Amino acid sequence: MEMHRTAIADWIVRASLDGADEIAVLAGVCWALGVVIAKKLHNRAPVDAFNFTFWQMLLGLLPMIVVATATHTRPIHWTPEFIVVLLILSSIATAGGWMMWLYVLHRLPAGTTSMSSLGVPVIALASSAL
Repeated sequence: MEMHRTAIADWIVRASLDGADEIAVLAGVCWALGVVIAKKLHNRAPVDAFNFTFWQMLLGLLPMIVVATATHTRPIHWTPEFIVVLLILSSIATAGGWMMWLYVLHRLPAGTTSMSSLGVPVIALASSAL
């Protein structure tokens, strides 16, 4: 048990030295800003969730390509399995999740929607045990 505590402590020290705390706070701020902007757009005029998600995914992809290209050290092996998993994760999991999130955000107050999203990791963990 002591080995696990040491490994976790080392991970926490490395994370705090690498600026992970700041990145986590910045991610939270971006999430909150995205919720407010999406809610204001929905209140101003009807927004199609599919179109909104498409543009959000496209605009988010561009900086990710730059970061991946700048920081990636090994070449990507484009196997058929990799391509299938990439398509499933990007289209069904990510885009589908965002479309569902926007649907719920449109129908509930932003605070309620944001608080309910805190249950997602619990449900994901419970589902992974099945």
